[in-house]
Amino acid sequence: MKKLDKILIVVLLIIGVFSIIFLNGSNKDLKKVIVKVDGVKVFEREISENQDFKEKIKTNYGYNIINVKEGKVSIISSDCTNQVCVHSGEISNEGEIIVCLPHHLIVEIINNIDNKKTEIDGFTR
Repeated sequence: MKKLDKILIVVLLIIGVFSIIFLNGSNKDLKKVIVKVDGVKVFEREISENQDFKEKIKTNYGYNIINVKEGKVSIISSDCTNQVCVHSGEISNEGEIIVCLPHHLIVEIINNIDNKKTEIDGFTR
């Protein structure tokens, strides 16, 4: 191996390591919160750790107030009778959900990069 071959290999390794570090670090903040009522998406918004907001979701069944703070999502208020969704706590990782059965409402966090459908595509027995 010549000296230039060794330099080329080192440069390619450095580029590879920085690419892996950069891509893994940047994917952590690319999440969305999606709210569905009766399986129909009624609200969608990107979330990050430095973004805070509240959103009131009104449906034919009632209302829920969704709170996003420091990348964590929770339901802070609802006019349903059992309040299970309010007491569910916060979610912050992809795939976690909060459900309000009386309002037919699902709050879900998805990865914003993939945007893969979360619908069932088949059944097995």
